[in-house]
Amino acid sequence: MAKGKYLIIGLGRFGTAVLDTLLESNAEVLVFDNNEEMITQVKGKIANAVILDATNEEALRKFPLEEIDAAIVTMGEDFEKNLLTTVILKEMGVRKVVARASTIIEEKILKKVGADMIVFPEVEMGKKLANTLLRKSVEEAIPLTDGNSIVHFKAPSYLVGKMLKETELREKYSINVVAVKKNEEGQEITVIPDSDYVIMEDDTLIIVGNNTNIDRFAKERL
Repeated sequence: MAKGKYLIIGLGRFGTAVLDTLLESNAEVLVFDNNEEMITQVKGKIANAVILDATNEEALRKFPLEEIDAAIVTMGEDFEKNLLTTVILKEMGVRKVVARASTIIEEKILKKVGADMIVFPEVEMGKKLANTLLRKSVEEAIPLTDGNSIVHFKAPSYLVGKMLKETELREKYSINVVAVKKNEEGQEITVIPDSDYVIMEDDTLIIVGNNTNIDRFAKERL
């Protein structure tokens, strides 16, 4: 079953990453880009990929965009086109417009014209990298809001063989294991563990919590 209808405008690295993620979730996606080569590259993934200049309001109105759950405007290299496209989409009644910004000034302007959500791909990637580097025992760190993160920890030896409820991670550190990545028969799988789940040597624990508590756990687990 498709999970929503989305429009992506602009097929750079960010736009392509959004497209791949939406397709993995069986979402219905429509793609616009004025670069024929970019459209050709995704034709094998998606049928609804159109060569189109999104600043052309007349061309946009040929599509039933009022049915779209969200439009993602990713033309970060050309802010003027990004801005104009956002304005047109909002005037056409698109429910939610997500626009890409590179600076705080661009963010303020996009908000003024009605963008519902602003994203800073470069900033977020920088934060993710810094969080990972600062925590040497962490395989991956994804920053969330309000000082919280999702982190991927290699299971420490002192937890191997214990059930989750025996680790007392919530009681000691106020952090929660929300998933476990493990290798079974040569394939990596992700499981949602219950309190009786026994931690294995090669497990990667996916933990959510406040950064301070996560850092405390990361230091004490070494």
